[in-house]
Amino acid sequence: MPFLQDRLLLANDLRDVCPHCKTVLLVDEAEYPELATAVCLAKKDHIVDDFVYASVSPAYLSAMMDTL
Repeated sequence: MPFLQDRLLLANDLRDVCPHCKTVLLVDEAEYPELATAVCLAKKDHIVDDFVYASVSPAYLSAMMDTL
């Protein structure tokens, strides 16, 4: 999954430049279940701060971002 690896490298670079910035990935779990699994592992391994499935409502997404 080269696309995910590119994003994880960007997240790492962002953390180096701005340590207080949060990284959240948005993934379509229905269209890309293997990618969704890999994103979950990135969260578990503390590579990203959080992830959101594309199927969540805009209200949930907004509320989640307010908590970061």
